[in-house]
Amino acid sequence: MDPVIAKIPAAARPETMAGGEAFARFYIAQVNQAYTTADPGALRGLSTQACKTCEQFVATAAKFREDGVHHDSPSLKVTSATATTFAANRREVTAFVNQAAVRVVDGGGKAVSRTSEAKGAFLLTLAFDSHWRVTRLQTAKS
Repeated sequence: MDPVIAKIPAAARPETMAGGEAFARFYIAQVNQAYTTADPGALRGLSTQACKTCEQFVATAAKFREDGVHHDSPSLKVTSATATTFAANRREVTAFVNQAAVRVVDGGGKAVSRTSEAKGAFLLTLAFDSHWRVTRLQTAKS
């Protein structure tokens, strides 16, 4: 099995509205994974190069690895995810999130900075080709 598909939960694999919603939740969980482990690989294969925000998430995780820092706990929690558009030519999921204030720590656990607490939403535009991929991710604060 394709290694990217293998890491995607079964609920997030079908080309259905529910599958797209589950994939959006999974993608955001992978952002948490990338940031808490300083591992950009957690996000590889889940978006297209057209998604500039996704590319920035990967770059941030890579920078964390380079700098020897990481989030000490997950910062993003999805409170709801709803397919707002599900047509043949456009699939969008709005994911409402709470961002917790978490510490960014070095290898010894010493805090070097802190994220901000916020509420907001991500609008994920998805494409399906053997599995879901994010083609665009927009942010909005609520």
